Amino acid sequence: DFEYLPPEDAGAYAAFLARRGERLLPAYFVVMVPYTLYLILAKGATWSSLFWNASLLYYWVRPSGAFNWYVAGAMALYIITPFCFVRLRAARHREGLTAAACTAALALCQLFTHEGYWHVTDLFFRVPVFFLGLLLGFYVGEGRRLTRRDYAFWAAALVVGAAYLYVSLTAIWEPWPVHFPECHLFLCTTVPMCLGLALCLERLPLGRLSALLERIGKNSLEIYLLNVS
Repeated sequence: DFEYLPPEDAGAYAAFLARRGERLLPAYFVVMVPYTLYLILAKGATWSSLFWNASLLYYWVRPSGAFNWYVAGAMALYIITPFCFVRLRAARHREGLTAAACTAALALCQLFTHEGYWHVTDLFFRVPVFFLGLLLGFYVGEGRRLTRRDYAFWAAALVVGAAYLYVSLTAIWEPWPVHFPECHLFLCTTVPMCLGLALCLERLPLGRLSALLERIGKNSLEIYLLNVS
């Protein structure tokens, strides 16, 4: 989708959101509607839950029969993607801008947890990874080849992730001014793990297994939605 999004192009912006909606919403409604009806008829949720879930506003108003956060949160991130993409593409130092955005997002997460806004953390804990994903999208789209320095950097990130995990598991939250939720591990560990996995998939004789993995990947949204409901 990145290559089809010229800056300041409202038509491309709408087309981008339409493609995302076409991918997410049909599967979402197939799972969400019967699940919400079950909550209404068997669990006492209000009929308004069906409206809130269908409008994707459920995450923000928190009705009694709210669906899983993912689709509403993903669409919110897709709405800001074109704006962030244009700014990142025009930046002279993309890594620096990405680091600044991730730092600001982490600070926002700290604010929400200290103030007790736990119901929004499902989405906002993933905002730092969202910016990291945008940067990597440029690497893939532009065909950037990894250097030894890149490998060293991501190996160091994995070490930082291990240290973060230790602190997260051992620190007592109450006296600490900073919280260490384990979900922030993804900032340090996702890229190194993906690089390792890609290396394995590239060199292993997968045969028919590659077709199965491809099918699982293409249907990962449906698998996720069925799992959470």
